[in-house]
Amino acid sequence: MKAAAIYAIALAVGLVAGLGSYMILESTSSGESGPSEYTVTFTAENGTVNHSSIKVAPGTTWTSDSDILKFSDGQSVVAHPNDGYKFSKWSESTGTVSKKTDLTATFVKKEVELRTVKFVITGGQGTVPAQITVPMNTTFSANQNELAFSDGTKVKAVPSEGFTFDSWSPSSGTVKTDMNINVKFNAKTVECTVKFTAGAGGTVSTSSIKVASGTTWTQKSTGSGVLSFSDGQSVIANPNSGYKFSSWSQSSGTVTKDTTLNATFEQVKPEECTVKFVVAEGQGTVPSQITVTKGATISTNQNKMSFSDGKSVTAEPSSGYAFGSWDPSSGVVNSDMTVNVKFTKQTSTYTVTIYAGEGGTVSKKAVTAESGVTWSSSGTSLSFSNGDSVSATPDPDYSFGGWSPESGTVTGDVTITASFSGGTGGTVSFFFMDNFENDGFQSTDMYASYAEPIIPGIWVKGSGKSMEEALKDACKTFGISVTVSGGKITEMNGAQDGNLYLWGWTGSAWACKTGSGAYFTLNDLSISTYSYVAVIHGANDATTGDAPSVGVATPNNIQWYYGDTIAPGSGKEVKFYLNNVFTYTHFTSSREDASDYQHLIVQGLWVRGYADNGSTVMTAFINALDRIGYDHDLEESGFIRSVNKCAGGNFLQAIWDNATGSYYSDTGAHWFIPDLVDTTDYAGLSYGAWDEGYITPPWPLEGATDCDWAY
Repeated sequence: MKAAAIYAIALAVGLVAGLGSYMILESTSSGESGPSEYTVTFTAENGTVNHSSIKVAPGTTWTSDSDILKFSDGQSVVAHPNDGYKFSKWSESTGTVSKKTDLTATFVKKEVELRTVKFVITGGQGTVPAQITVPMNTTFSANQNELAFSDGTKVKAVPSEGFTFDSWSPSSGTVKTDMNINVKFNAKTVECTVKFTAGAGGTVSTSSIKVASGTTWTQKSTGSGVLSFSDGQSVIANPNSGYKFSSWSQSSGTVTKDTTLNATFEQVKPEECTVKFVVAEGQGTVPSQITVTKGATISTNQNKMSFSDGKSVTAEPSSGYAFGSWDPSSGVVNSDMTVNVKFTKQTSTYTVTIYAGEGGTVSKKAVTAESGVTWSSSGTSLSFSNGDSVSATPDPDYSFGGWSPESGTVTGDVTITASFSGGTGGTVSFFFMDNFENDGFQSTDMYASYAEPIIPGIWVKGSGKSMEEALKDACKTFGISVTVSGGKITEMNGAQDGNLYLWGWTGSAWACKTGSGAYFTLNDLSISTYSYVAVIHGANDATTGDAPSVGVATPNNIQWYYGDTIAPGSGKEVKFYLNNVFTYTHFTSSREDASDYQHLIVQGLWVRGYADNGSTVMTAFINALDRIGYDHDLEESGFIRSVNKCAGGNFLQAIWDNATGSYYSDTGAHWFIPDLVDTTDYAGLSYGAWDEGYITPPWPLEGATDCDWAY
């Protein structure tokens, strides 16, 4: 029977039977042997399959390998679960295709694995959930104090009052197992004031400091007057003479609010020693003995012996005698002792030095005369009552000016000068310098031992027909006093003990002695030979090369002169006055003559500094130091460690107040921070301005208007 006929008969039978549906046998070819292929359809619940259907030959078999169906003709179908589901089974895991076939893949919902995340506060104070539960493999990341998880969970770390959020650790990652996340808070910084007071018998190094809340302090050691703070600051309790430090009101603690600490002191009765005086040679008088404080140091100035406790003794020579020496002349009184005094018989023979000024010569440079010999002058001739005579001869283009003094009586060594006029003269560059570091002086202030002046030296030009004239002209330009006698500087700005030395630049080195070995005087320095001359206040020793400091005093390295005009800077201008005030700093000296240690030939300078409005005075001060080449070491707080090698904290800063017409003078150091340049025209920095607490240093005239110019 033909296939078409069979199909028609089946259809008719179905209709006659009243069936509600009918079946069509799929076939792709006709013939009595049956269809050559069938369709296998695939469906999925809660998932997908990679093929919706395939064509296979009759008799093709299939098997399942989990979610994969494999057919014997080599074809395969894979079932894929949706998110949150996993493969369960095929509707038929094996079989043989003998008709159109439907196969269904089913999936079941996955069970969610959960993980616990705990939160631990490792620093500071604040709140955060103790723990949360999230699905395994949930990722997280931080945004400041909020931690967000990929499942939508969010956690916030809230700092307590007085604290700020710091960090999460870790701040990102994937939750694979139960885990801890650390939370850190930081305490907010609160600034407190710690004030310091001193009882009777002492002082404190500063009246107050600023510290952060939580800063601790401890006493350096038992019996020590030093309080050390954990931020690096320190305060010292200094007993007055005759007292010793006793205690701080609280030797240790933590600053949590404004605090006041008081230092107390105890009076100490000093031990005393007896110093006897014996005239060992010659004739003279001296006290038989005195009582001085044990530990007092001894210093001498010619026939006067002084002790550091304020007592002194004077040895008076008898007529016809002169003071000779003390033995010992220095030292420390640690027990009863004896000091020998020697007097020498006076000599009646003296040296009269004859000096020729610039522009001439003299026939003799020295005359020996007994006490009482007189001299007089007539024109170019100088006559002595003992028969000696000297004549003066002017150089070409010069004329004889006169003798000084014109007449007199020999009572000691004396210098007589022949002066000349005419000639062209010249200009000399003078270097004025204080040389305390080589003069035996040491500061005994509360911080350290040092002797460098804040202004080491300065170049000033002077002109004249002689070296003496040029020096006086330079001093006049610089505004300091000078006295010259017989070619020697006897006084310069208060220094008058002879501790002033002259150095001349030879063209390759500094020299300070003549061919005879005597130290230079102005009479030895011809203005035509020496263009650079240094006036050094302090120890001088040519054998050890104690020349002016190389780098600031070598003539080919001069960068500026006093009076030179330096181009102005940009921004608001502030004039700063820099000065040394050794008067208010205690010094000890190993020199026999220490009478002028408080005098500096270079006492102060005005320097201009520039900074934009809104800047602190410290900014302008740094600019001022940089403009004249001064080194400096400053803290951001405004504390000045050093200027020009001067160090130890022994500085006083002051701001000129236009409204009151005076410098600020509070009970502590007034730093150049936080004052602004906007309203500041003048300011000062004084070195060595502390003595038993705060003392206002001698600034220039209180009107702050005596700076005709500044660098």
